[in-house]
Amino acid sequence: MQAYKNKILLKKLVPGSARLFPNETLNGLELCSLHFMLSNSIDRTQRGDESVICSRLSRYQRRFRRNVEKDVEIFDPRHSKLSKGNIENADEEKSEDPPVEDPLPEEGHDDTNPSDGDVESVVRSLSSNIAESSCPVEGGVVYTKWGSIQAGTVLAGIAAGLSQQTIQTPNGYTIDNRYAATLAGDLSEVALLQGVTTGNVVVGAKGGWNSTVIPRWYFVEKTTNLEMTDAEIRAGLDGLILGTNVQSWYSSYPSLKLSQLLDMYYSPRGVLDNNIRACNRNTLLTTVAPENDLVTQAVGFSFELDDYATLPGTLSPEGVQAFSKSATSDFLTYAPQFNDVSCLSEGDTVQRASSDIVIVLDTQWSYAVIQTALSYLFDNIDVNIYDGSNYTIINGYDGAIIMNTSNSIVDFYEYYNLTVHNNFTSGFDFRTAFNEVEKIARARMDNATITQSLGGQSLIALFVPYTQTISDSDKQWISERKTVFKSYIPDLKLLVLGRSSASSYNDLVYSTSTDIFTLPESSDGATVTDAINSLVRRIKEIPRRIINPKCGSNWSGESGSSSFYQYIEPTNVNYYKISPNYLFGDGTRTLKIRGANSQNTFVVCNSRTVSRPSQNNTNSDGDVTCETLRSTNELTKSLDNACSGYSTISSCPPYYFSVQLTSTTRTFQCTDSICRYPDNAKVTISHEGFVCTSGCSKLNWTVGVFLVMVLKFLT
Repeated sequence: MQAYKNKILLKKLVPGSARLFPNETLNGLELCSLHFMLSNSIDRTQRGDESVICSRLSRYQRRFRRNVEKDVEIFDPRHSKLSKGNIENADEEKSEDPPVEDPLPEEGHDDTNPSDGDVESVVRSLSSNIAESSCPVEGGVVYTKWGSIQAGTVLAGIAAGLSQQTIQTPNGYTIDNRYAATLAGDLSEVALLQGVTTGNVVVGAKGGWNSTVIPRWYFVEKTTNLEMTDAEIRAGLDGLILGTNVQSWYSSYPSLKLSQLLDMYYSPRGVLDNNIRACNRNTLLTTVAPENDLVTQAVGFSFELDDYATLPGTLSPEGVQAFSKSATSDFLTYAPQFNDVSCLSEGDTVQRASSDIVIVLDTQWSYAVIQTALSYLFDNIDVNIYDGSNYTIINGYDGAIIMNTSNSIVDFYEYYNLTVHNNFTSGFDFRTAFNEVEKIARARMDNATITQSLGGQSLIALFVPYTQTISDSDKQWISERKTVFKSYIPDLKLLVLGRSSASSYNDLVYSTSTDIFTLPESSDGATVTDAINSLVRRIKEIPRRIINPKCGSNWSGESGSSSFYQYIEPTNVNYYKISPNYLFGDGTRTLKIRGANSQNTFVVCNSRTVSRPSQNNTNSDGDVTCETLRSTNELTKSLDNACSGYSTISSCPPYYFSVQLTSTTRTFQCTDSICRYPDNAKVTISHEGFVCTSGCSKLNWTVGVFLVMVLKFLT
């Protein structure tokens, strides 16, 4: 039935040419993945795992309102009859495995290339000789925190919205291509096929993933009435919401990218107006699809589809109309019952990570555990090409590169696999690990002298040892290296994700109470998310570093002025840290922040004791102070005496500050290629007079002066 619907869409309602698609921009893996994500299918082939998988689909997921940053699935079988959202397995450890790897033929595939009118009869004939699964695999489904969706339907709605048009049917109906590509098209499939075969129409089919951490296979819980599954319902509604608005957005912002649109919609922040977001789809249902309009569109497209499709029976015009109305009525009753993740409250902020993370991995960990843990970690620390995070993975035994630095999570799945994991020698040499981290961190500092980058990311080393013991000699050596790190690499934060109790790794970090995390030896989804969520929260707490790019790793540069751009998201706060190495000693030092758009208003807060100063985080001693920055004005902070009264660099606290966009009106304003969202607000952060003083150089200078004075006194 979908083939006929798609033929109508492509020929009459959403015209286009596949030749215009830039296939050459994608590699083989990306093309294959895109095809897999966009191809809607139901594979009914019996796999052999039904006794395990299908029984678990009866355990429904109940989603509670929660902080999306702590996105842990909570399952409550007691409420199974109330849930209309995704089904998820309560025991994910066994269900992490994919279905039995028997060849799964493409639905409708036949080498004889039958005509369109014979496709379904051939499929039914072939299927009659194949044992069917009691929980088929639904293809083309994409996991989101706000419910699983059919990605192809969402894109079809957007495409229709960008070239909105209508057609007239012979019986007087006006079909809107945005409805036909989304809800009305699926409702027509339900009305015609189920109306002919059963005389009754039913929408909806719950489903669930093998895992929400690494979702690969999506199963539906039943074998009949699959013309409009839950994933298709969400996608149809999302596609209609986006298709209804996309032309207006595109007219206001011609450089709007599809990736930006999807990124905004499937996030807590929403598209410009935070009302338009996936978590709010049920509220938007009556706005974008009033009942009368939806009924009219469903009936009209059913007549059009009936003219094209070859059905196993015949419906009268009255039957087409009646079943279309019945399908729409069932949809309007069923869809609002979805119990997906609710929206954040208005005014809530979304804290995003912006980190440069070096992961030192012991490959003695099982591949399944590490792949699950790192996949979830990267998915939640904003690994992206914009102002987000990047990662590097090295071997903990010999420091060899497992994965070069990347800002794409796709690279992790492409280049890190079981074969790669097993090719590296297992074990964890702590001295090698620290030496390699130091080399990488120093290389970052030296590279900044070339690019003149002020930083903008936090710098983190994440040790992932499997061993539970550290020798006394290694402990002593590590203690000495940490002292050197504080002096020469002051912005490097050391974190541990280990197998044993936290106290086993106290010697590896600066703060034992906040920087050690335990990873259980399990690939179970709930276990992994519990362990990694605390690590994610800690990474997000670490402020971005602001440096003097002239210093390099040997701290031999001179003071001067430098500046760079930062982009503030409307729902986000950017936190920054300036180490005392750049502020120590006499001289004039200033920090400047300038707005770039007359419509924006920012709040800039600073502190010497609170690493995340903000309007809502002012402490009792008055250390946190905030000022308002409006329009394109410039805010200047004098740091002349930032380390006055401190005898050593290590005793002088860092200077922390934050920038938050407080303007209530969101506008398309950011056209720079680095902007993740078009409503990001641009600011210029610059400094003057920042020096290059390491802790060791200060110590050497002090001892040198002391010796000179002693020699002078003795002579």
